[in-house]
Amino acid sequence: MAQQMAIEEKPYPISVSAEYPEKMSRLTTFFRLLLVIPHIVVLYFVALAAIVVTFISWFAVLFTGRIPKGMFNF
Repeated sequence: MAQQMAIEEKPYPISVSAEYPEKMSRLTTFFRLLLVIPHIVVLYFVALAAIVVTFISWFAVLFTGRIPKGMFNF
């Protein structure tokens, strides 16, 4: 016969509550989406630069045995 153990339920240590607006303006949503475009462009070029630096630094480590300081800091 298996014994059943009573599990004591404790309340969670953190409680989160939020008040949601009843109606959101479509105009502000449009402007928020419009402001995302420059961020996406900048992040694209930063990611592209990171890929190029990673590729070049791999060869630097392969031939010299260490990462150049500028590439490591990037």
